[in-house]
Amino acid sequence: MDAQWINYSPPSNTTPTTLPPGADAQVTLAIEPESKEVIIRSAIQGAKHSIWIEMYQFTDPNVATDLLTAASQGIDVQVLYEAKNAPNVLFSAGQQVLPSWARPNPAVDTNGNPIIHHAKFMIIDGGIIGQEKAYIMTANFTGDALGGTWQRTNREYIICDTDHQDISVLMAIFSADQHKTPFQPPMASNLITTTPNLIVSAVNAHQQVRALLDSAKQSIIIQSEVLNDPNTGSLTAQALSIEGALANAAQLGVKDIRVMLPPQGTTDWTIPNSCPAINNLKATPTVQIKTSVNPYVHAKLIIIDQRLAYVGSHNLDRASLSYNREVGIIIVREDAVQALCATFESDWQGAQPVPTSACPPTASQ
Repeated sequence: MDAQWINYSPPSNTTPTTLPPGADAQVTLAIEPESKEVIIRSAIQGAKHSIWIEMYQFTDPNVATDLLTAASQGIDVQVLYEAKNAPNVLFSAGQQVLPSWARPNPAVDTNGNPIIHHAKFMIIDGGIIGQEKAYIMTANFTGDALGGTWQRTNREYIICDTDHQDISVLMAIFSADQHKTPFQPPMASNLITTTPNLIVSAVNAHQQVRALLDSAKQSIIIQSEVLNDPNTGSLTAQALSIEGALANAAQLGVKDIRVMLPPQGTTDWTIPNSCPAINNLKATPTVQIKTSVNPYVHAKLIIIDQRLAYVGSHNLDRASLSYNREVGIIIVREDAVQALCATFESDWQGAQPVPTSACPPTASQ
């Protein structure tokens, strides 16, 4: 997380929220690198009407070829990408020009302010009941994410959701972002902002993720590329702090709290620095923290009491939870949650405790 975000607080006008109910039988899970490109390419190749995508990074040439083919066949292909990450793999043959259906994402927050676009989702045949599908991902469309490369192989998760209400909300997010208008989530009858089973930034993600962590009774397991949301700042910031939630859960008797991060203390600028959070949580002995380089922890996963899971694009930092465009989903389908638990346990066995040299205490600690 950029240092500037430490000085920011979550919006003070946020409404307290309850957790979404959790998608059930209408979701399936794919795990990377095992699923490779097949899950995404098959979905694109099977589209009959439309393919709408919001993606932070897009460098996979095979996925690009599938989209170009779909567009040439009359499929409504629309791609919104983060402006600084132009998907050059979509250039027309011999031309350094992107197709008209691939555009920088002009997403704005609920107040109309420009935001960083970090979401990763794809909607296939949206609005066609019985055929529509949405893919909500931790993965970018890159080789690292979709099967791995010789340089790096990521741990990623992809949720395929066929719930019509969820897909309608995703379509509304896409349309709002495409037209540079604030996304206004539907309102429940009790006036609590809700996005069915979805967690969306910059709308109400910080409150919902904190509520998810606060609901734990027995265990919290996390895989995240970044953990950096200290229990400091305004009263709102402290009330929503992710690090504060973990420390509080330990105090309340949650005995199994485990966090897996990428390696720390490297000079590679692509590896985020979660050392401040690691050092802050050292005083909480029931919170265990490990790092993994193979697979590289790019996933964003939270599992509560082995029964409820979050998968999505949110890193656990203030910018991601309150200021970016991010999308994730809560799931309760037992087989999917248990598969996520098994994958985490396997990765945990191969992960390493954070060496003291990687995160030396700061002068104030």
